[in-house]
Amino acid sequence: MRRINIKTISLFIIIILVISSLLVIATKKQDQSMEQISQETEELTEQTQEKQQVQPVLSIKADQVRHLTLENGEKTIELMPDSPYSEEEVRTNLSGWYIHQPYQNVYSVKYNPLVDMLYGIAELKWNEIIGEKENLDKYGLEQPDMKLTFQTEEGEETLLIGDQAGEGKRYAKLTDGEQIGTIAEDVLEPYQLQAFELVEKFVKIIAIDVLEQLQINYGDQEILIEIDHPIEQEDQESPLFFIDDQAVEEDTFRNLYKDIAGLSVDDTVEDATYHSPEATMVYTIFNQEQKEKQEIKVELVSYDKQNFAVFLNGKADFLLKKDVFEQMLKKILQA
Repeated sequence: MRRINIKTISLFIIIILVISSLLVIATKKQDQSMEQISQETEELTEQTQEKQQVQPVLSIKADQVRHLTLENGEKTIELMPDSPYSEEEVRTNLSGWYIHQPYQNVYSVKYNPLVDMLYGIAELKWNEIIGEKENLDKYGLEQPDMKLTFQTEEGEETLLIGDQAGEGKRYAKLTDGEQIGTIAEDVLEPYQLQAFELVEKFVKIIAIDVLEQLQINYGDQEILIEIDHPIEQEDQESPLFFIDDQAVEEDTFRNLYKDIAGLSVDDTVEDATYHSPEATMVYTIFNQEQKEKQEIKVELVSYDKQNFAVFLNGKADFLLKKDVFEQMLKKILQA
């Protein structure tokens, strides 16, 4: 009996040890499984958040845009690659785009700001999606600070920018969408420029290879600049340059023309009244294919003691400093 009891007890102890070992192993496996599930859940959450953060706001791509409208609550800026000018007149336009509003005339748009706006589309991404909200006024979206419309040949998308959301973010919403989200404020900088920061400020810049003549009148002064292009003339390899019938060396003229073409406006004007101009600049350009000439007249009307109002097509949007214009004339006469 004794031996039997001892054997029974020993067997019972062994069974208990085996069961305990199996329980320890099962517990470890369960803990590992729970830890793996927790880790996978955390990774999935991070991936979801990351995916949400990199979600683009617009479906439109930079190369699809054909019309940009920027509204900042005060003025509307309208940009597009269409203009009323001939190819010869706008040959110097690097961006290929033009500003149609808020000015009366159409002007070339600077290259760098335009590139920043077009390729900045890819930087417009949701930081977070708040969800569908009925009270747009709470987020400043009922009367947004900015309204950006990107138009393609197929359609358009408009983004509303509302109040600041803290941490360098702004509330935003697509007009055709129900969801409200936030966007990093720094990616909106290209679209916050004013019209005068976007427009090329040259009074009138015409490429030398299409310019045939420029006549400048200022008071009693009259200056005639002529360029004799080597068109179908075998004995002339390069253009000839003249100022008041006096031949000028090519290098001298090209350096001088930088000052003429670089004549730039200084400020905007909205209340200029047209009257007899104090100075005029009449450009004659030549279309070799059509064998046609075109005249472009710039009229400088006195605005005040310091400024001319620059009239193009009978309309003035900008002011030119009188002393800047006079300095240019002196350089021409010195040449």
